[in-house]
Amino acid sequence: MNTNEPPEDPESTLLRSVVSKTKTRLACLDDEISLLKDRLKRLEEERAARSDYHARNVGILSPMRRFPPEILTEIF
Repeated sequence: MNTNEPPEDPESTLLRSVVSKTKTRLACLDDEISLLKDRLKRLEEERAARSDYHARNVGILSPMRRFPPEILTEIF
């Protein structure tokens, strides 16, 4: 690896094996990364929907909603 000399036959065989195993592992990692990205996207979408739902419900519980309309018209 540290020279520009071509590898000898035994080294070539070993290197081909290493390259093949590495290629297979890289393909597995790419597949797993793709699955995790899909999962992350779904989780982020669900979080955004839940966050919106939460904000709407918090708004409903606002103390301002308990004021009688007459008082609000006087204030505003």
